[in-house]
Amino acid sequence: MAQSIYVTDDLVIPRGIVYFDPFDTSGATTGEIDLGETGGATISPKTESLAYFSARSKLRQQTRDVPTSIARTFALTLDNISMSNLGMFLVADLSVVTQTTTPVVAEPFTALKGRTYQLGGLTPKRNVTGVAVKVGATTYVLNTDYTLDAANGRVTVLTTGSIADNAAMTVDYTPGAETRNRLISGTTPKIGALRIVSDAAEGKNKHIFMPKVIMKPSGDLPVIAADDAWQKMAFEVGIQIKTGFAALYVDDQAIG
Repeated sequence: MAQSIYVTDDLVIPRGIVYFDPFDTSGATTGEIDLGETGGATISPKTESLAYFSARSKLRQQTRDVPTSIARTFALTLDNISMSNLGMFLVADLSVVTQTTTPVVAEPFTALKGRTYQLGGLTPKRNVTGVAVKVGATTYVLNTDYTLDAANGRVTVLTTGSIADNAAMTVDYTPGAETRNRLISGTTPKIGALRIVSDAAEGKNKHIFMPKVIMKPSGDLPVIAADDAWQKMAFEVGIQIKTGFAALYVDDQAIG
């Protein structure tokens, strides 16, 4: 016999996984992405209404309360600081940078004592080898005139060295071969579908699906922390209407 839809004492300790399905440029879904560890998620429905108060007696009385709007927001905190999640928070586009081993000859810098220079500039070169720091025909000495962070491709001109201020310094080097992800700031928050697959510690699972949401970053993202704390980022997820769908669907476990 089928169970009634009215169930008493369904006490729940909520757990689960949040998936985001980004839309492509035509508004079609592209496949769900597991957003990883979350620090919590809440849904906040809010209705607005227009009240009418009768003035036919000394004490005004409310005689109408007409609902005029409803909005639903989904607050989400992500503990998983993946590049794709970070891209959603920073409203940035994710791409791949491929670094080749093509040697770089005479990359120019204007030297100042005590300053650090990033090899590769806008696209930093990393894991560099064969580094030679020069001014004209003069080649300078590592750890005497400059220091090198080869892993990050950074040259620091020493204050005690022989490289003069405002000298036309050049650097020869060979980057290591590597591929890495890169985020470049964009202009449009990510839009897609959102699904919560419940795995409650107690109570019946209730899976939630939102066919169209906009991922709006909320609050601050700590970049450097003085104390020991996990980095987190928060979103105020705007629940929208996708043509042909309701704003929100919730399914529980099979009735039986």
